[in-house]
Amino acid sequence: MRKMMRTLVTSALACLLLPLGTGQADAGALADPIGMTSGFYADPNSTPAAWVAANPGDGRAPAIRDNIASRPMARWFGSWSGDIGAAVRSYVGAADAADKLPVLIAYNIPGRDACGGHSGGGAGSPAAYRTWISAFASAIGGRP
Repeated sequence: MRKMMRTLVTSALACLLLPLGTGQADAGALADPIGMTSGFYADPNSTPAAWVAANPGDGRAPAIRDNIASRPMARWFGSWSGDIGAAVRSYVGAADAADKLPVLIAYNIPGRDACGGHSGGGAGSPAAYRTWISAFASAIGGRP
């Protein structure tokens, strides 16, 4: 399991770090999303941060705050996210306001677990996914 998670994280980071075209007239111009910001976004509203805020007297709170809640982590988006455009726009906007680079996971691929495991679900069809991922991408806009 640990090896599989390491592979998934490595793959996600490799995709994240690929140079992105700027969309400017000079097709050879490249943007560096990490260089366009002051580092990765640590969401002050993440689940670990909310737990720390709700449990200030718990002896584990300082370790969770310092070692988990204050660290950048990916935000997962899927069917549970509600209006995907609004959810992504809000998250990316908060990161942009902090001059940080958000890491997003689009987890709504249709039929993503055909074997009936714990990660079943996703968009109901390829067409529904295309609509969903288009709204996801549009909400990011031109921000890194």
